[in-house]
Formats: sequence, structure tokens, C-alpha cells
Amino acid sequence: TSSKDTALRPLRDAGRWEAAVRGLPLIAHWLDGTPIDDRVQVMARLEDRYRGFVVDGRPVVTGVVAVADSWACSNPANGRGASIGMLHALTLRDQLRIADLDDPAAFAAAFHAATAESVEPWYRATLASDRHRLGEVEAGVRGAAYDSPDPGYELDKALDAAFGRDPECTRATFDIRFVLRTPDEVFARPGLRDKTLQLGSGWRDAPPFGPNREQLLAQVSA
Repeated sequence: TSSKDTALRPLRDAGRWEAAVRGLPLIAHWLDGTPIDDRVQVMARLEDRYRGFVVDGRPVVTGVVAVADSWACSNPANGRGASIGMLHALTLRDQLRIADLDDPAAFAAAFHAATAESVEPWYRATLASDRHRLGEVEAGVRGAAYDSPDPGYELDKALDAAFGRDPECTRATFDIRFVLRTPDEVFARPGLRDKTLQLGSGWRDAPPFGPNREQLLAQVSA
């Protein structure tokens, strides 16, 4: 949820949280497990952060590299952090194999460029997804529909809707969710973009997977 959504803050109460989860059929079975805590643990005030050591094409620090979360981090809701961090570590490994370590400035610049090419697209894609998700949440608080002129948003929602309708769309979803191929790489496949938009065109009219906002607020206030 959004920090602006004060109406849902009572979800911090374990009983109300459990009632809300039981209203979500896809995850209600998680409550069958044994709790490891009596309280609801809240993740809040998470900041998106990017740290680069090359400014205007020139290294401003040498002799140190920032990898994984020390380089860039975002909302962990997508579950990509460890995968992106491992990808970044592999990028560092590859640069150490080919770089001239006697030239610290050249190494810093080369690692920055390799990061921008192979790892940063994942950070930017995750950031865009987070921004759209927050937009959806905040629109829901206002009782409004969220829409965006960003074609990437339309494509992402259509792919979710087409996931179970076509094996190619299923593979595309897994490629992106498991950090195997970036969205740009996936949708460069011939015909996939058009197929996704066609099969997933009805995503705006799809029924929700759980209670609507009014029902959720009723559960929270009960």
C-alpha cells in the first residue's frame, strides 16, 4: 500500500491482516502455516537509491566499486534484488578479467559502462513498475481509475493477462520475472508484442483477484 493510504494502516493488527489475507483466494492458504511472530512486520520508508562513481563521463572515485544494493536498490516487492545483485557481481567478475587494473580510472569507467549496459536496465524497469503500482494504489484511494500513456505499462498489464493464454507469453513472463531477459529483449522477439497486446487486451475489464477497496475497508474496520 501507499504511505498516504491511512485507511489501511489498521492492517498492522494481526487479526485484521489475517481477515484481509483470507479474502484473497490466491494467497489465503499461506495462513495455514505456523506464524514465526505474533505481530505483523511492516516494511516502510524504503527509498529508491542509485549511486554512480562516474559523473559527466569522468570517474570521481577510483579504487572502490559499488555492487548490488550498494550501487542501486528499490522496492523489494518484485523480488529481484538478489538476482540483480548476482548479475552485477558477474559483471564485476567479467570486468576484472579483461581490465587493466594498473589504470584505476579506466577500470572505473569500464565497470560503470558495463553496469549501465547489463544491470541498470533491470533497475530502471523495476523503478518504472514500482511507480505504476503506486499510481494504481493512490488512484484506488481516490476512487479513480489509473491509466498511463507509458506503452511499457500497457504491455506489462497485457502480458499479465495473456500469461495463461499462450505458451510464448508464459515464457516471456518467466524471462522477465526471473531476471533472465529484460522487457526490451523479450519484446524484440518477432510478433510477441502484437500477440501480447491482442491476447491481453481485456485486462482493464478483468475481475479482481480479491475484494475491491470498499470490501477491504469493511474488513479492516470490522
